[in-house]
Amino acid sequence: MRIIFNIVFYFFWLMVLCQPILGDDFYSIGSVQHYTVKNKGGVSFVRLVNIAKNKQSRLPLPFIEMKVKTAKRTLCSTVIAKAYFYDSSKKFTGLFSIPSSVKRSNFGSYAIPTFFEANIEESLFFVFPEKLRKTKNLYIVLVFGDKEGVSAMVYPQGNPQQFSFPEKIYLNRQPKKEREEASKPFVERIFTIRKGSQNQLTLFLLPKLNQKKIAGVFAACLLANNVEEIRKRIMFTKKSDELFAIMEYCKKNNLALLCWGAQTMWDKRRSWDEINKDIYRDYDHGFDHVAQAWERGVNQLCGEYQVPKEGGFLLWGTSKAAQYAMRLAMRCPKYFHAVYVHIPSSFDKPVLEGNNILWCLTTGEQEYGYERSLRFFQQCRALAYPIVYKAIPGLGHRDHQGCRKFGFIFFDYALTLCTTKQKRIKDGGFDKNLGLWNKEFVHPPYWGDAINQNIFSAEKFYSMSSSYRIPLPNEKLAKEWKRLK
Repeated sequence: MRIIFNIVFYFFWLMVLCQPILGDDFYSIGSVQHYTVKNKGGVSFVRLVNIAKNKQSRLPLPFIEMKVKTAKRTLCSTVIAKAYFYDSSKKFTGLFSIPSSVKRSNFGSYAIPTFFEANIEESLFFVFPEKLRKTKNLYIVLVFGDKEGVSAMVYPQGNPQQFSFPEKIYLNRQPKKEREEASKPFVERIFTIRKGSQNQLTLFLLPKLNQKKIAGVFAACLLANNVEEIRKRIMFTKKSDELFAIMEYCKKNNLALLCWGAQTMWDKRRSWDEINKDIYRDYDHGFDHVAQAWERGVNQLCGEYQVPKEGGFLLWGTSKAAQYAMRLAMRCPKYFHAVYVHIPSSFDKPVLEGNNILWCLTTGEQEYGYERSLRFFQQCRALAYPIVYKAIPGLGHRDHQGCRKFGFIFFDYALTLCTTKQKRIKDGGFDKNLGLWNKEFVHPPYWGDAINQNIFSAEKFYSMSSSYRIPLPNEKLAKEWKRLK
């Protein structure tokens, strides 16, 4: 009997000590691998080291890859993911690591996804702390979960219960209630671009930012490095982010939000009339395919989610995103009611159909595309574009809170004219060569002086050069234009 007892006792402790994973079944760790150079998927981490004057070498860094899953879609802000390091005697070194950012296919670089999708394996990577990169015989405890319960695994082997780490109190904890699946406030859809340097376009649609009936669409081209960055900005937008201001404007005006990231497909420091004709033709044709994919996507999403296209979208962009937005508006003018762009730096060729869109362009007199912006403004006016223009004295290539406010005031004005525009289209009571806005922009109540930054009433517009007259269609816009500095 004693022999049987000893055998049972031995196997009991063998199972306990070799158990690699603990925790409830919502969070699971599939495997843990250690790499010194790169993994099978080509993921690696390096540090640049100076080896001689003006010469550097790439030093590979050791890292851990942990493959994980969640039972339901889970928002990253609720997740704990850490790696704790211990010496050969299992004493905590005082060092831990959080997931490191790494490039992931077409989704760009990120450390942890915005959402862990249900039962979809995701790899998290932990780079060794610098002090431990040459240390041998380390133990590493990998933790994945939340405050309702975590799973843990020891590398190379061991039982997590033998180690001390803050989340240990959550091991084998039973959740107080069943975890709910994280909801997505947006629809995300990928559309293929048939030709050109950009092979796909990801559109995000937020159909309802409040509970009221959708009155229109705010289309925002965003400065974003990748799709994952847009997801995080939507979910965790900061008050300083222009996307926060855009979302607040959409809530206030009952607008759906359509957004996507900008990519550069042209020379961002030269306009269409400064580029070799053959090169410009390639740029032009390449972006035609982008516009076609965008149009397919918009028609599909608006149809599926009952988002109105009538009345035209408001379109917004800053810097590279302004260049992208402007080029899109030139190719799909029927979709847009008003466009606001800030510091675009390079400009596409104005097309006649663009004069049925309200335009607002802001920039800085120290911005490297300032002279181009003036030239674009004059080219647009020659085609009867209804365009408001403002260059801020002393401003370079950077964002400007006053310009952002001015853009929203301009959109307020544009929204008051939506029904007027539709009635004019229906009645056919406009000349396509003059645009829809000849009354407000050919004979406005105020004019701005693009050079001297002064405003004049309609009666005194003759006192400035016609090349630099800026139509200001109402008093509120005129006052805000004058105030911008």
